[in-house]
Amino acid sequence: MVKILLERHCKPGKEGSLENMLISLRTKAMQQPGYLSGETLVSIDDPLSYLVISTWTRMETWKAWENNRERMELAQLIAALLSDEPRVRIYGPPMEKELNI
Repeated sequence: MVKILLERHCKPGKEGSLENMLISLRTKAMQQPGYLSGETLVSIDDPLSYLVISTWTRMETWKAWENNRERMELAQLIAALLSDEPRVRIYGPPMEKELNI
């Protein structure tokens, strides 16, 4: 299982549009093989800072979605609403061999 943390910083006044686009993106993601869950959070300290956390069964299912044509098209529309490039971080459980278990 992997968790994808996607940080986006919205342009002022574009929050409603961004939130609608993120809903569209999640709706399409939910139809993809390997998608388990997702949530969107807004920073308490910076209401223009959004964090989307999605959970996927495997890295391969996330990569398939990341490279999906429909996702890429929506990502381009979302990019126009952002003040910075989105930041993507990928997390997974520690590997047993790395923990010397």
